[in-house]
Amino acid sequence: MSWPGSDGEKQVENRYDEIVPGEKIVWTKSIPNDASNMVTVAVLFEDQGDETKLILHTSAEQKDMTEKGGMLMGYNMVLDGFTEFLKGLI
Repeated sequence: MSWPGSDGEKQVENRYDEIVPGEKIVWTKSIPNDASNMVTVAVLFEDQGDETKLILHTSAEQKDMTEKGGMLMGYNMVLDGFTEFLKGLI
């Protein structure tokens, strides 16, 4: 996956650290050769009857970096795509 940066395209690597079906997904996002941009995110799934609540966990420092870097839109796009993917499984 890549996103446009001020110097053109930047490659983003995602490593899935833990997947517990129906409970959580934990992954680490990084830019190769730039450890300062490493972000670990845990998404917890909470059953709400007919719906599922998603709870994203990350550190305060990573949250600030995400907001300042404009990555919230990217997270929303990923989660929207994930929702559409899941709808296709039903």
